[in-house]
Amino acid sequence: MLEGHVVAHPTANSANFTITGEPDAAFRELLDGQPRWFKWHVSPAEETVLGKTIRLPQLAIGGPCFLDDASIQALQRAFATQSTEGLGITLRVDANDRLRTWLPDRVAPDKPLDVTPWDIPGIEQPGPRQDDPQRTAQKT
Repeated sequence: MLEGHVVAHPTANSANFTITGEPDAAFRELLDGQPRWFKWHVSPAEETVLGKTIRLPQLAIGGPCFLDDASIQALQRAFATQSTEGLGITLRVDANDRLRTWLPDRVAPDKPLDVTPWDIPGIEQPGPRQDDPQRTAQKT
């Protein structure tokens, strides 16, 4: 990441969020359960690597995310009653995939967010399949 690469998070294949406003149309598209590219920025950010906490001024995280059936049903009920404020949801990527992480100030905004392998001997890195159509899907 320090060299401007996008990497697969070693363990994260989901992220938890709390809805704090009215979800927009792009968010509502998640109700069909299909993966869509989402990215978000955390500033400041903390990341734990090998038991050490690293503090970063900002971190970008993203991937082809979808909602599971339970989250879809909870959102549908919340939309029906107009009570989405404070609702917790989990965005997931495929079980064999991982969320991507990168430093936004070190990756050109027009650069594809393809994963650069960690290349650590003896470590098998989960990540997107090369034939995965979501790998180069439109980023939102």
